[in-house]
Amino acid sequence: MKTLCIIRHAKTEVQAMGQRDFDRELAKRGLSDAPQMAKKLKEIDLLPDKIVSSPAARALATAQLFADKLKYPPSKIEQNSLIYA
Repeated sequence: MKTLCIIRHAKTEVQAMGQRDFDRELAKRGLSDAPQMAKKLKEIDLLPDKIVSSPAARALATAQLFADKLKYPPSKIEQNSLIYA
């Protein structure tokens, strides 16, 4: 059976005046929480065959942190701009 795991981006910085939402980065908390959540997936042997991410900075950074922890090649993360909307 296939499993679909949908993960929202980790905690982000507050949007600065004039900053595009698309460019918002992860906050310190997000940078520490994302690898911890990926570790929990690894502990229950829920490893990805494919990672698809929005190209938005916060989403892609979260996907990359998950990929690193789950030994998934970051170069194989598929970016899909339709997910952002």
